[in-house]
Amino acid sequence: MEGVDAAYEQVTEQVAELRAQLEEKERELQTLEIIKQVRAGTFRPHEAPAPPRRRSTSGTGTRPRGETANRIMELLSRNTDGLTRGAIIERLGAKGDKSAEASISNSLVSLKRASRIGHNTESGVYTAA
Repeated sequence: MEGVDAAYEQVTEQVAELRAQLEEKERELQTLEIIKQVRAGTFRPHEAPAPPRRRSTSGTGTRPRGETANRIMELLSRNTDGLTRGAIIERLGAKGDKSAEASISNSLVSLKRASRIGHNTESGVYTAA
């Protein structure tokens, strides 16, 4: 399963990179459209669309709501013996990214409260419920 986890992480990173590239190209396109309007004398600043919001490209900052929890559930369902918080963070590729680590920790708390996962306080191991 390690190979599948590594492949999943690699594809996830590639998707994040492509999203960042797409956002950059959208900003470039919008800038060129404004330049075109200015040259044609049709530019109206008060009617110009707001530039697209920049999103973080690191960690889970670009993930849709609930995706972190879904990734945790998928990971725990593949590892029936359970995983510690540190192992989950590491396997999701968030080690060293404080924001992503916090997101994973928050998701673990939410999943535990919703009884979707179990947690052994002695060993610190989380398991799928």
